[in-house]
Amino acid sequence: MGFCSLSAVQAASGSVSVSVSDSSPVVGNKITVTVKLNCSDGVGSALVYIDYNSSYLGNLSVKSSSTINTNGNRILIDPTESKTVTITATLTTKKIGKASIHVTVDEWYNYDADYISDKSITKSIEIIAKSGNNPSSPNLSKDASLASLSVEGLVLESEFESDVSEYTVYAPANTAILKVNAKASSAKAKIEKTEFPLNEGWNRIEVVCIAESGDKKIYVLNVYVEEKPIVFFMDNMLGAVRNVERVSAPEGFEMEKITVQGEEITVFSKGKLDLVYLVDSFGQADFYILDRAKSEVIQRYAPVTIDGGRYQLINSNYEDFANMDELFVPYKVYIGETGVDGWKYRNPSLNEYAIIQLMNDEGETRLYSYDLIEKTLQRYTLPKQEEKSNPLALYLGYSAGAAGIVAFIAALILATRKRTSA
Repeated sequence: MGFCSLSAVQAASGSVSVSVSDSSPVVGNKITVTVKLNCSDGVGSALVYIDYNSSYLGNLSVKSSSTINTNGNRILIDPTESKTVTITATLTTKKIGKASIHVTVDEWYNYDADYISDKSITKSIEIIAKSGNNPSSPNLSKDASLASLSVEGLVLESEFESDVSEYTVYAPANTAILKVNAKASSAKAKIEKTEFPLNEGWNRIEVVCIAESGDKKIYVLNVYVEEKPIVFFMDNMLGAVRNVERVSAPEGFEMEKITVQGEEITVFSKGKLDLVYLVDSFGQADFYILDRAKSEVIQRYAPVTIDGGRYQLINSNYEDFANMDELFVPYKVYIGETGVDGWKYRNPSLNEYAIIQLMNDEGETRLYSYDLIEKTLQRYTLPKQEEKSNPLALYLGYSAGAAGIVAFIAALILATRKRTSA
């Protein structure tokens, strides 16, 4: 028998991306810094700080897709259930030279009030002189932005925007090559490379656009290639999915890490019920019920609604219910179009009822009486079996009782005769 060891995991997750409209702006021009907060459970609230060297940059102005409160470079996002919040900051370049823009996100709590770890991203720019002061390339285009960006056979997790320079892509297992389709905004710019090798897990891909002037802009693709399972169940037919970032837990279930077969996997728990997200050899993934004590998978998690409640149908092992034979016979009970192994009564007058085994969403398994006509449930408890009578004991008890009665009658007659003769 295997044992599982538990370790805590932070359930809430979110991501931050930062992009700058121009990495080589001309002094005196404005640049735009775009900050995006993403959280599948709702962004909630957060503090965002935009720090920069005031000798090179100034005149900060901020706007957002959500309600915010600003105080200088400090931006407070009011609680929101939106999955994405975009903050756009505009700065004016003041001096030629290299400068950094540092974005920090802290005190971030999603819409369910779960804490999300602090994020920090730095972007570097180089402020250059105006074309009139740069005789080496007075008429060359400096536009190194992309007009479009896509990935062959895959999808960017967020819609492409020319001023956003970082994206996430998920690829199925065994994806070895990433082919990028990119088009520069300027006809005079060129794309450095469009085909990249991939490994399992996370890959950082840089798509570089080079302007006519030689200025470069880098677009980053964070590509996750599905990793092959290392923990298997059901005679190696099902493997535990290793990255569950995009898996939506069933309502009320929380993620945690446990150790199975010496490896760490993610389970989704609610009460006594544990689920694991498994994939088969065809790439089809689903939730399955896990017996944590035995480190074994029981069956696929496919709850149905019966009489207003959610239950998991359990195929009963008839050998475990031998005491049912006196009152019931095995019977395939259909809930909608799904059949489950249960019982029906031997008594024909009760043929509108069946007995089935169900598990509720807390992981508790019980027998229920199911009304086949009205589709309602009632908890069922097997009656206690009475001890069978011993025929010999009954005979002896009956004989002893009869003999006692005869003796009593004989004694009564004898006493009556003695009174009469006296």
